Amino acid sequence: KRRLPQGAARHRRRPQGDALLRRSHLHSTPEGPGDGSRTRCEGTGALSNTANISGATSQSLHFNNVNLTDAGTYYVVIGGVSPCLPVESYHVTLNVDQSITITDPLDSQALCPGSDVTFSVAADANGDPLSYQWRFNGSDITGATSSSYTIEDISSANAGTYSVVINGTAGYNCSSAISSATLTVYPIPVATADPDDLTICSGSTTSISLTSTVPGTSFNWTYNANGVNGASDGSGSTISQALTTAGNVPGTVIYSVIPAANGCSGEAVEVTVTVNPTPS
Repeated sequence: KRRLPQGAARHRRRPQGDALLRRSHLHSTPEGPGDGSRTRCEGTGALSNTANISGATSQSLHFNNVNLTDAGTYYVVIGGVSPCLPVESYHVTLNVDQSITITDPLDSQALCPGSDVTFSVAADANGDPLSYQWRFNGSDITGATSSSYTIEDISSANAGTYSVVINGTAGYNCSSAISSATLTVYPIPVATADPDDLTICSGSTTSISLTSTVPGTSFNWTYNANGVNGASDGSGSTISQALTTAGNVPGTVIYSVIPAANGCSGEAVEVTVTVNPTPS
């Protein structure tokens, strides 16, 4: 039989399972001939995928940058002096948890009030189960613990930063992953017509200025005429149309103006124009 020199150690590995750590230091301290040894795991590492670890002949084993294939059970065989036989240490298990990878992050969205919005995220940890906690402006949202989060009928109060914190199951020690996005809720434009009620003589041209509470608002109008010619649907910031009466009695035109900004439409405002006939 081959005899090991006193104090010689052979580190061995039994592959097993998955689990967690990035750098590991395995240390064995024999308690005497035939007593076995006590092995402890301090910190967090990478070992070769063999029964005997080449070059691992000291009482401690240190390694860096573990990956999933390094998970398993490790022990050391300690040789003594004849007639003492080699003894085997206690076994210690190295678990390596898969890092959480976000495969589909959150997307920022900009919508109009009254819309529904859904944020969703996709993540993977080599098939390990994951947990989710959604946050709004840094605070947890009660009950929001799935991979998606929906808000119905949004308002300006819902605008802000949404994030989801992704963790592994209990005992999972790898860093959590976070994805964030912003929800912008556009304001609804409110239109003002100046003037919103006017009287002109037949053949005159209207001059109605359209403004809004939101910069960049566009305006579209339709009309309903009664005894007046010359009115038409249109768009722009000024309603300028030459109107004439169809007979010898006053007529009216009602313009309905709808403001729109950032794809959001506001309530229509009405402008009434009375057209008097020219005296003959």
